[in-house]
Amino acid sequence: MRGAEKGYRIDDPELDQVLAYPSGDHKHLECVRRDLKSAGIDMIMAFGRIRIGCFSVLGKGCVGIVCLGSMRRGQVAVKVRRTDADRPDMLNEARMHAYANSVSVGPRLLWQTESALVMDYVNGLPIKEWLDTPYAQTSGRVMDMVSDLLDQCYRLDASGLDHGELSNSKRHALVEEGGKAVIIDFESASASRRVRNVVAMTGYLFCRGSLENAMRRHFDWDALRLRRCLKEYKESRSARGYIDIRETIGLGRSQL
Repeated sequence: MRGAEKGYRIDDPELDQVLAYPSGDHKHLECVRRDLKSAGIDMIMAFGRIRIGCFSVLGKGCVGIVCLGSMRRGQVAVKVRRTDADRPDMLNEARMHAYANSVSVGPRLLWQTESALVMDYVNGLPIKEWLDTPYAQTSGRVMDMVSDLLDQCYRLDASGLDHGELSNSKRHALVEEGGKAVIIDFESASASRRVRNVVAMTGYLFCRGSLENAMRRHFDWDALRLRRCLKEYKESRSARGYIDIRETIGLGRSQL
């Protein structure tokens, strides 16, 4: 357990507001409880920055609520479908998540049902917050994190899976204390549209506002050349184009 957060058994009425958010639908609630028990979830922990009523959770999106869960193997992230979600189940997201896992991207998906997903818990910070930590004050560590993150994006591109929300990665990429970046949340991912993961993530890191300014402390790049490289890569999605992007921001060749 991470600290003083309180745990609730799956049948505890205190969880109703979370497991059947926002409507409290009883049928949905019983379905979620059944699925979580079958997955081996023992408890849901009141932990996270987001509040649902008086309950703390890790995240709240348009499709699901993400909670910290406990099972025999340890702590996990549990994503429960909202009652007002724009889809009838979580199965397509599970397929996209497993697809990403097949190229070593994303937290490991451990269990899937129609109403919930269970995955490894990522104990990390959004990129901008991580950059302010003492660990990230060394340029080499920041460059290693960015290098690995862009490599993950390139693997997604090469596999044909588009995440769909990396142009604003505040909620879609976390960095663990030791500098390992993890792309999360594949609810908008698709294997049938044009991929733009590298372009979206590079734009997020190096082409906008305060994050671009933070990156300037560790990288030196020509903005016009970078935009030209991104445009060329967007058209070709080639390994050579990806190398050009890396070299433009000062990372050199990838280990891919």
